[in-house]
Amino acid sequence: MRRIVAIVMMLAPVLASAQGQRSVRPVLEEQVRAQLERVLRSQVGLNDAQLQKVQELTSRLETQKVSLNQEESRVRQVLRDEVLLGDTSRNVRVAELLDRVIKITKQRNDLPEQEQKELALFMSPMQRAKYFGVQELFQRRVRELLQEQRQEQAQQKPPGNP
Repeated sequence: MRRIVAIVMMLAPVLASAQGQRSVRPVLEEQVRAQLERVLRSQVGLNDAQLQKVQELTSRLETQKVSLNQEESRVRQVLRDEVLLGDTSRNVRVAELLDRVIKITKQRNDLPEQEQKELALFMSPMQRAKYFGVQELFQRRVRELLQEQRQEQAQQKPPGNP
């Protein structure tokens, strides 16, 4: 596990430099993907077929997550508009929108369980546990890097410039 932490830490400069640099971002994302693939081979023990299945599953679930996030944003905007109207005769519509937000949230929260069920079709429990650990470390480090970048950007803004 220490090796995974070290590899994730090696990704930090790549991820940090990818933020906000649209022209080099695809290249850097490919570097991160390749490094992650090496980690999954060496630390999780995935073979080529398993890696392919993980990539397909990850892509499909990410597409679902993005779609759910977009739909939730749209529904929340409509809900805000309804609330701002303040028309109590539209309570049925507001209730429907609230129900839809909750349903979307549930669908998004079900994605990790769905992922584990699908991973179980081609990975051993030990591989799944190691993969879960790699994901957690990677996601935590990405969040930390994004937070650091936001702090640096906030410090670089001239006073009085929002």
